[in-house]
Amino acid sequence: MRRANGTGHVFKMKEKGRRNPWRVRITVGWEMNEATGKSKQIIKTLGYYPSRQKAEAALNEYLDDPYNIGNKDMTFDELYKEWSEYYFVRGIVCPHNYVCLSLYASDL
Repeated sequence: MRRANGTGHVFKMKEKGRRNPWRVRITVGWEMNEATGKSKQIIKTLGYYPSRQKAEAALNEYLDDPYNIGNKDMTFDELYKEWSEYYFVRGIVCPHNYVCLSLYASDL
């Protein structure tokens, strides 16, 4: 059964003997080639699943509450900077710079 445009797709990979042969992919954006004037999809894989039903369920769960798929490779330092911009009020000198100084200096 076909899905609506822009809702991702589920398909079975051709390699035999795979434990999780069903792949879920979504389009996260478009890339324009200025020279040719053609556009190309930017596709990310959500995951691999053992059955079509589990893959469809995972895709439907993602569509109900989409998360940022690019954050899976985020370091702790990047996460802290993103969180602190949201959490701390701008213009106030916060003591978090002094408290977390040892955290930034250490290797995780």
